[in-house]
Amino acid sequence: DPKGANPLPVPGGVSARFLEKGDVDHFRFDAKKGAKLTIQAVTYEVGSPAEVYLRVLDPAGKEVGKSNPQAAAARVDFTAPA
Repeated sequence: DPKGANPLPVPGGVSARFLEKGDVDHFRFDAKKGAKLTIQAVTYEVGSPAEVYLRVLDPAGKEVGKSNPQAAAARVDFTAPA
């Protein structure tokens, strides 16, 4: 549930694992309006077969960025809207 998302520092990172297919994790971070940020999942680079789809939501739950599921690396480059 996004309401119970784990806080992350910016800049920062997290190590996590998927326990089963379809596992979903939620993280939250603060960003200043206009800040250019990159969020990236590293899987294949460390020998993991996991395919990751990233979505960035604003506090209201509106999607403000997402990764391209057709790309080899799961990455989102976006500018914080608020």
